[in-house]
Amino acid sequence: MVVSAFLCCQGHAQEYNYVHYDTKDGLAGNTVYCITEDKKGYLWFATENGVSRFDGKNFTNFTTDDGLTDNEVLSIAADSKGRVWMMPFNKTLCYYKDSKVINLTNDSSMKKINFTEYINPIGENKKGDYFFMTSKLVFCYTTRGEIEIKADYKKLAEKYQINAGDFYVISSRYSPDLELAIYNKNKVFIDRGNGFEFYKAFNKEFPDMARTYTGKPDYELTSAISPPFSGINSLTTIKGTKDILVNSNAGTWRMDSNGNILPQQYLKGKKTSFAIKDREGNLWFSTLGEGVYRLTSGAMHTYNVNTEALSVTKFRDDVCAGFSDGRLLRVHVKDYTTNFLPPPTDVRSNSMRLFTLKSDGEKTIYMGYDSHLGKYSGNNLSISPVRPIKSIDIIDQQNIVICTNFFIFRMNTSPLKIADTLFRERGTKVLYDRGQYYFGTLNGLVILDSSGHLLRTAEKNPQLSGRVVDMQMAPDRSVWIATNDKGIIHYKDGRVISLINYRTGLSSNGCRSLFLQGSYLWAGTNKGINKIDTRTHTVVAKYTVSDGLPSDNINGLYVEGPFIWVASSGGLTYYNEKDISDSSICLLDLHTIEVGGMRMPADAALNLGYRQNNISFSYTAISFKSSGEILYKYKLKGLDDDWNETKLTSLSYPTLPPGQYTFELYAINKFGKQSERITISFHIATPFWKTTWFWLLISLSAIALVSWLITLRFKTLQRRAKEKNDLHRKIGELEQASMRAQMNPHFIFNCLNSIQHFILKKDIENTNRYITQFASLIRQTLDNAARTNITIADEIRYLTSYMELERMRFPDAFHYKIELDPTIETDYTCVPSMVLQPFVENAIRHGIRNKTEGVGHIIIAMRQNNKGIHFVVEDNGVGRAAASRLKSEQHIEYQSKGISLATNRLDLLSTDNPEAITTTIHDLTDSHGTPSGTRVQIFFPHSLLKQLN
Repeated sequence: MVVSAFLCCQGHAQEYNYVHYDTKDGLAGNTVYCITEDKKGYLWFATENGVSRFDGKNFTNFTTDDGLTDNEVLSIAADSKGRVWMMPFNKTLCYYKDSKVINLTNDSSMKKINFTEYINPIGENKKGDYFFMTSKLVFCYTTRGEIEIKADYKKLAEKYQINAGDFYVISSRYSPDLELAIYNKNKVFIDRGNGFEFYKAFNKEFPDMARTYTGKPDYELTSAISPPFSGINSLTTIKGTKDILVNSNAGTWRMDSNGNILPQQYLKGKKTSFAIKDREGNLWFSTLGEGVYRLTSGAMHTYNVNTEALSVTKFRDDVCAGFSDGRLLRVHVKDYTTNFLPPPTDVRSNSMRLFTLKSDGEKTIYMGYDSHLGKYSGNNLSISPVRPIKSIDIIDQQNIVICTNFFIFRMNTSPLKIADTLFRERGTKVLYDRGQYYFGTLNGLVILDSSGHLLRTAEKNPQLSGRVVDMQMAPDRSVWIATNDKGIIHYKDGRVISLINYRTGLSSNGCRSLFLQGSYLWAGTNKGINKIDTRTHTVVAKYTVSDGLPSDNINGLYVEGPFIWVASSGGLTYYNEKDISDSSICLLDLHTIEVGGMRMPADAALNLGYRQNNISFSYTAISFKSSGEILYKYKLKGLDDDWNETKLTSLSYPTLPPGQYTFELYAINKFGKQSERITISFHIATPFWKTTWFWLLISLSAIALVSWLITLRFKTLQRRAKEKNDLHRKIGELEQASMRAQMNPHFIFNCLNSIQHFILKKDIENTNRYITQFASLIRQTLDNAARTNITIADEIRYLTSYMELERMRFPDAFHYKIELDPTIETDYTCVPSMVLQPFVENAIRHGIRNKTEGVGHIIIAMRQNNKGIHFVVEDNGVGRAAASRLKSEQHIEYQSKGISLATNRLDLLSTDNPEAITTTIHDLTDSHGTPSGTRVQIFFPHSLLKQLN
């Protein structure tokens, strides 16, 4: 479809870009009467709802709750002493100083004058006196803190016989050669220190608008300014120039010192009440009803057509921009006049966004809309309906490649007809280079080579897995890729060369557009423009709303020479990079020091108690051009000697240990300008429990306590040693008693009797054998008695000798058997010496000897388990009950104590061991319940056996 390309030729006004602040941003009121800049660099705004102080990021508001006498403040001014004078609507005077508002309730000097007129500030003289005026007088607040009347218009008029209602202050500028002057028709009066005196008269009278007069140092008035507009609210001199800003109900005009209107016009149609230029070079305008506006740079110009600019490119000698309403704006760069190409009227669509533009330079420009493709060549516009177009690139004169929300295809240019579908997925950007296609998708970069092979780069480079929003091909055939969440990726030969993101200096990872110009890559993000040096991969410049852009959402960029053209949500903007000043200020102010919630003076040496270890610092750096993009560096010597970084405007140390500290802080603004360093020293006292004397006392007390404990311990050890010695002595006594019990005279007498019996029978063989075994037993007894513990092997040998001797005394009376567990290492396991002999003797003496029927049997068994060793002595004698009865019926010359001594000895051995030796005696019976013997069981735990070993 080909239609006539109708270009609507018209000039379109360029506008300045302002930063706007109102109550939504924290300003106290939208009706702002006056502005001033204080000594520290803060801006103060007098509004209908109180006073606002601004640091470039946050507003701090003051009302009657803070000391103002009225919330509506008509005028405001700052002096060199750090005071900010405020003139409320109720005709009073107050000022801000040292974090509080001073008024007549806490400054008695203000009560000297009963103000009945509105007060306006004039200025400060070289001595530091600050002057004010009303419609009736001029007065000053002196350096002595007193209010003095300098001129009473009524008295001055009576003295010189002139009209008191015609007085005006004609100069508020002070220098060593210029004093304050007031004017009445054609007469000038000068303040000589003792009030105003007549200075000179002029031939011509200027009865109206005395404030608009300009004067020379000799007060020779040259002309009266008579601007061609009405509704003037104020006139302010632009700092550093002789030009004047005239603020009116129709905007602000700029005039020279001779009253000539200059071309610059600001905020046309708005009711501007006041304007100043701050020390950073920004122009500030207050309005009646619309808050405050800041103009950072007059170098940025915007074609604001009340709709969003989506794309920008160069076509012939024009810069073209596509807008969200479908219009194409052409700007003639030679004279900056404009033409509009309206959207095609015969294309029916609810959305007509002109999303992308692609030009071959001189002949043709392609326009990608939401519902069709436009081709403008010559004076003809060709249209082809397609899906929403996201990107276009030129292959050659006959072919282009188009990226849509559904697929990517190649199209013939004459006529506009789809030739081939290249990629059947949603695309976001397309590039063509020497037979190779680069597709930006929602899932990364896809490359289609000349052989038709598709390469999904995200498979080998996970960094490329996100949404691609723009691409630029470099001369070395590397690709710069902008993503919507990972920043900018440099890709070449199948690998990622570098990544530029927020951490490396990029304003934001949310990129929107790219433009490559020589060795510089320009990146548009959702937080402004970034200029990147491709040789070093570093961000070298940033441009945002704070520099004059109408919006930080950058949709498109075109750069030619020093000129940058920007498509954004605020329209089409252009500027010369050379005209953008990077001059700025960075003024650091320490607001408060709080200790435990109490405010402390910042200029005093802080000596704090040990409980005052919760300290916080509140501060801010003033740099209006930085718009809050300020980095603070700090360290607290005594805690950490390394510099730390933060973007917060407060720091807190909740639990500092005692000691000497020095807090250091400085700020760096967006342009790298560094503030002066703030240093605060303070000392936190050591609590008494951490002092030297306290610890000395504690040490002495500890030494005394330890000495007492050592003495107590020593006495305890002595007592235990004594008890242990007594125990060993008692054990020794028991061992000796046990030995004596085993060698009792009755047993020895019986053995000797047996020997005699064998001698009388002339049984020499048995006599010799008996004497030999008896001697061996005596020798073993004496040997074992000298040892506390003996091995089980020695114990078995001793028991065998004893029982063999007893068998010779009572032949055929009993048999014995020793059963040994093979797991017991008899040569290495020790038991108390002769511990089993008393139980064996008891079995023979009371059990076997009293047996009347059958042969006696004694079994000695030794069995081991995981807990210890069981020793068993079992006989088939008459049992304990019968033996006890026989003992009581018969006369016993000797009462054996071997069993009781052995039992006590075992109990003593268990005293210092957690596991005790247990001794149990069981009476045995046959199947009819008749006593059939006795079994003695002695259990030695392994823990005790280890000690014995």
